[in-house]
Order: sequence, then structure tokens, then C-alpha cells
Amino acid sequence: MIIPEELLRLSVPSFGELIRKGEALMIPLIVLNTLSWTIIIDRAVFWTAAGVRLIRERRLLRAFQMQGRGGGLEGFLAGRFGAIDLGRKVRGSLLLAPVIASQKSADDRIWEDEMDTVLGRSERFLFILSLIATLSTSFGLFGTVVGVSWSLNYIESDFSQTVSGLSVALYTTIGGLAVSIVAIIAGGIYSSLSGALGRAIVHWVNVLRLAAAPAAAPVPAEGILQPAAARPARGEGLETAKPYAGGAVRREDTLEISPSPVDLSKSDIIVEDV
Repeated sequence: MIIPEELLRLSVPSFGELIRKGEALMIPLIVLNTLSWTIIIDRAVFWTAAGVRLIRERRLLRAFQMQGRGGGLEGFLAGRFGAIDLGRKVRGSLLLAPVIASQKSADDRIWEDEMDTVLGRSERFLFILSLIATLSTSFGLFGTVVGVSWSLNYIESDFSQTVSGLSVALYTTIGGLAVSIVAIIAGGIYSSLSGALGRAIVHWVNVLRLAAAPAAAPVPAEGILQPAAARPARGEGLETAKPYAGGAVRREDTLEISPSPVDLSKSDIIVEDV
């Protein structure tokens, strides 16, 4: 296959060429691109450190799950790190703070507030990436409209100005789309990581709550129904409480139906009140 010589001469424009041919309309796109890469690098550093913390915290939670739950997770960590280091580790943690809050209180809003705090740190600046993607596309389209309008003004009088206007239109469009695509991809990746972190927090809260729940108590040997002799007479209380293993109380509802014969010759069936 022979490649035409014109195609071989084509090349991707350099950053300097984009600025030169896009002229003044490239300035806001350069600012947005710089801000976008600053946020991308900042979030990359955050998630790199977060990945290391998540590995360590998962190991601590597994150890707590295997070694017993005396004193709760906070007591378990205090035995390992001491009270001074514990506060610092919990404040910077991703999983430990919400799980500790869930064990301290039965109110789900408390550990959910802790989870929102953690997710707030992980989602920082993501709305700016979304805004950058929208603004860069808008500035690119604005440059397209301005460049085309410029070229149409000189289309009959000055061919060089016509070409200059078209270059402004094309290069601002390229710059705007490039900045927007990078911001959208980065925002999507970091948003998915934040969602995965939220699911991990909920998972560990559920795992440790189920592990700390008491085992189901056995049913007494005599079963749920008592013998007829042990049932209360009519007029006595129908609800009795009987303790069983574990110290809990089981409620029994005993029903007594009158043994009086029913005259089936009648059209209506009579049922004694219970």
C-alpha cells in the first residue's frame, strides 16, 4: 500500500502551534487546561496514599474480626496504637472512622455522617473538573464561531485573513475538545473510585455488625405449644412469658377454642369467640 506524500507531511500540531494559530481565544483554554491537570495530579496523589491506607485498614478490620470484639473496634485499635496515635489514625482513616461510629451508636445517621466526611475528601475538586469540561467545550465552540465569522468577512477581499480565521476556528475547537475529554475521563475515574470507597465502607459496617450480633437462641425442648393441662383457663391471661437460653424471653400466645358441639343442621356455622 502506497501512502500519499501529503499524508506523510501531516503531523499533530504542537502546543505552541495551537497557541499561535488559536491566537487570543486560546488563553482561557490554556488556563482551564492548567487547572485541570493540577486537579488531576492532586487527586492522583490522594488516591495513591488512599490505596495504601485502605490496604492497612482492611488488614486491621480482618484482624479485629478474627481476634475478638472485646471493647469494640476502638478498644482493639487502642491496644495496638495507644490513645494518642489512635486519634490521629482515625481522623485520617477511610474505613475505621465510620465503622467505629457504627459500633458506638445504633443510629445509622452517625456513621453515615462519618462516611459523608470521608467521601467529601475523596470527591474534592471533582465538580471543578466537571465545570472545566463544560467551559472548555463552550470556549472551543465560541472560538469556532468567531473564527468562521472572521473568515467570512474577508472571504472576497483577503484570502490570507480568511485562512487565518479558519485556523482560529479549527484550533480553538481542537483545544477545547482536548481539555474537555481529559477532564471528563479523569472525573469519571475519580468518581468511580469514590463510589467504590462508599461501597467498601457499607460492606465493612455490615460485616462487623453481623459478626457482633448474638447467635440465634435455641427453642425449648417442650416446643412452642404447651400441653393442654398447662394452658390457662378461660378468663386468665392469654400471654405468658417463658425464659429460655440466653436470658431472653419468649412470648407464647395460647388459644382456647370451646369444645362445645356445633349443630351442623343449622345454616350458619357458629364459632366460639376466642
